[in-house]
Amino acid sequence: MELSAQMLAYLGDAVFELYVRKHLLNQGIRGSGRLHEAVVAYTSASGQSACLSRIEPLLSEEEHHIIRRGRNGTLSKKPRNESLALQRRASALETLFGYLYLHKKDKRIDTLMHVALEIA
Repeated sequence: MELSAQMLAYLGDAVFELYVRKHLLNQGIRGSGRLHEAVVAYTSASGQSACLSRIEPLLSEEEHHIIRRGRNGTLSKKPRNESLALQRRASALETLFGYLYLHKKDKRIDTLMHVALEIA
């Protein structure tokens, strides 16, 4: 199934947030307020851009192509609190995780998420 970059980002946003929430719960963070603040630190455009910076050196040529598609794709809405450049990098990360999820590359998602979230 071939989806647009925007649709891959839509799916990848959910995949990324699920992994972040699981990671934070495993770290022992409890309470909906504390969890929400911690999740936002990773899932905001600036947080996702930082995660992308950590994984970029590990990406294959195919994965670089996917993030370029995501970065250059149409944004679903105008960024409110973040720069356009940060929002495009966040979309690129989401596109990558949406693509990997659709192609059932769970081990690759785990590997990249460990690096993205700096999981020891």
